This record gives sequence, C-alpha cells and structure tokens, in this order.
Amino acid sequence: LGVKESSVVKTLIFKGASATFYLCIAGGGTELIPKKLARVTKETSISMASPKEIEDVTGYIVGAIPAFTLKTKIKVFIEESLQKEKELYVGTGNRGHDIIMSPSNLQKTSAGEFVDLVRKEIKVEKSSKIENKFEGHKFISIQEAIKQGKGQVAIRGWIYRERGSNKLKFITLRDSTNIIQCVFEKENFEQKWDVLDKI
Repeated sequence: LGVKESSVVKTLIFKGASATFYLCIAGGGTELIPKKLARVTKETSISMASPKEIEDVTGYIVGAIPAFTLKTKIKVFIEESLQKEKELYVGTGNRGHDIIMSPSNLQKTSAGEFVDLVRKEIKVEKSSKIENKFEGHKFISIQEAIKQGKGQVAIRGWIYRERGSNKLKFITLRDSTNIIQCVFEKENFEQKWDVLDKI
C-alpha cells in the first residue's frame, strides 16, 4: 500500500511489579525496551502482560488493541519518535481495520505521554577508526573467538540481547557464526558508559 512501516503503530500492554498495567504505542519495525518503560514508570521490574490479562484489562484480544475506548483506564505512553510522522495508522479494535491519525490527535485521544521507549540506532565510529584502536589485532568471527578461549581478541556483530544494572552490563553479541556474551563493568568503561547505557 506504500505505507511506511514506522507509521503503522503497534499497541502493547505491560505489567509492572506493582501490578499496574501500561499501554505502550510504538512504530512498526521498532523494538520496545522494557527497561526504558521501567525507568519512566519507576517500576522495579516490568514485563509483557499475558493474553488473558490483556483481554481482562482492555476488553480486546492480542493483535486488536486500540489506543482508546478501553475497558479500564490505563496509563498510555507513546514512543517519542512517532511525533516525526505526518500520519499514523492506528488500530480500531478490529483486526485489519485502522484509522489514520496525526501524532497530536493520537496523543489527545489516548491521553498518552510521549517518551523514549524503543531501541535507537546508535552512531558508532567507522570501522577504520575502530581498527586503529586494535592495532595489531584483526577482527575474527565469534566462533573463532570461542575456539581461541583465552587472550585478547577483536570481534564485532549485532546486539542480540542486553541486561544489567547501573554498574554492570551483559550484552549478547551475535554474528553469522555464533553468539557470545560480553560483560562490561562501569569502572572499566567510564568514558563510554553513557553509550552503553542507551543500548
């Protein structure tokens, strides 16, 4: 239909440790990060609500949750990057049926708040610059690094999973050969911690 994936929104329901439910709206093709929602809501932990909980709280089944006319009042958060879209395709409660709204109308209708919810693309240095930092080292595959077992290696790949705290981070990296978990301690990465904390 010639519609940008980012303008077709998805509606997700999360449940915090306090048993409070939250409705989150994000663009298609984006990955919502529960840790970011936990920061906004001040919840100690947060996770996706179960299909039964979603139906009980919203009155709708998974895959057909609108951003308004819900069974119970739920706090709504909208991914801030959606403000850049000219128009958004929003679910009506019936699968396959959307309405077109502007970001401002969506915010007003849902009484939502624009916040940072999804994983953002982080600009990194060009590989040539990175190579210079590992002078004398050649990038190897993750599988080769695992086989090597010990010693210093230079690897690169895509972030597959992330978890951690304000002092320690565990980032699972993957490439076409395997996956590996990297551990970062804040005291050893003080200058780059703000970048790691955005992942």
